[in-house]
Amino acid sequence: NLEEERVISNLKRELLCALDSAREKDSKILELESVLSQYKVSVEELNTENEEFLSDVQFIVSINQTFKKKNETLQHELIEFRKSTEHVLVTENQALTKENN
Repeated sequence: NLEEERVISNLKRELLCALDSAREKDSKILELESVLSQYKVSVEELNTENEEFLSDVQFIVSINQTFKKKNETLQHELIEFRKSTEHVLVTENQALTKENN
């Protein structure tokens, strides 16, 4: 009977140790889940910021393309203006030369 009580007492102690260990592990798991949850939120926030940044970059690229097109148009118009101005000046110069001669 005394031997049975010792065995039972040892089993209770082992069971309590196992229960304490399980509680510690459960507590650590809860801490890790909390950290993981915070990490997930941080990653989601970064993804949102990244999407907004990419949207801004795409907008800037679009504006840049618009300016390039307008610049090309203005350069073409400038070339045409110079040609027409040059033609007018040459014609006027020739007329003035004839008048002077």
